[in-house]
This record gives sequence, C-alpha cells and structure tokens, in this order.
Amino acid sequence: MDQRESPIRQDIEETHTAMTEKIEMIEDRVQETIEGTKSTIDTVMSNVQRVQDTVQDAKVTVDSIMETIKQTMDETVERVKYTADLIEQVNQNPWIMFGSAVLMGYVLSSINRQGSFDSRQHHARAMGNSEPAKH
Repeated sequence: MDQRESPIRQDIEETHTAMTEKIEMIEDRVQETIEGTKSTIDTVMSNVQRVQDTVQDAKVTVDSIMETIKQTMDETVERVKYTADLIEQVNQNPWIMFGSAVLMGYVLSSINRQGSFDSRQHHARAMGNSEPAKH
C-alpha cells in the first residue's frame, strides 16, 4: 500500500500547493480592488468637499447680492417717500414753495450776472482796455 499512497500524497501535495498559489493570487487581486476602491472613494470625497465649498461660496455671494438689492430697494423707497413728501409740502404750502423758487431763481441769476461781469472784465483786460465793456 505504500506504493499506492506515495503518488496520492504527492498529488495531494501538488494540489495543496496549487490551491495555495491561487488563494494568494485571489488575495492579491482582492487587496488591489480594495485599494482601488479606497482611492476612488477618497477622490469622490475630495470632489464632494470641493462641491460643498463651491456651494457655500455661491450661497455667500447670493446672500451678498440679496443684501445689496434689499439696501437699494430700501433707499429707493426712502427717495420715493421723500419725493412724495415734497409734493405733499408743495400741495399744502404752495406760496412758500413758490416764494422759495423765486428766491432761488434770483440768487442763481445774481451769481450768473456776477460771473458774466467778471468774464467781460477779464475779456476787456485781455483786449487792452482798462474798463469793462458796457452793454
């Protein structure tokens, strides 16, 4: 029986060695797959973080724009209220507003005449006359 056992044991040993090599090869492939999967997950997580950062930046920008729009609208409302109040004042006190307008016209006219007088005087000096031109 010893002669029959020896080839069987040798076959068993060869099969065992072949199976061990195949199991090691499978373990290596599983390890490579796990490492590849881990690398992919790390890349995905990094991309997700960048997307979250971009979304946060966009949210901050939108909030800033909305605040600017709100301030602009508030300023516009205040201007409209002021204009409406001015119109109301004119309606309630037309003579005061008319007098203010006349007084303002007089002041502006005086300033304009003074500027015109200075301009004529400067022009006359430039032409060699010591007296301003009379009109």
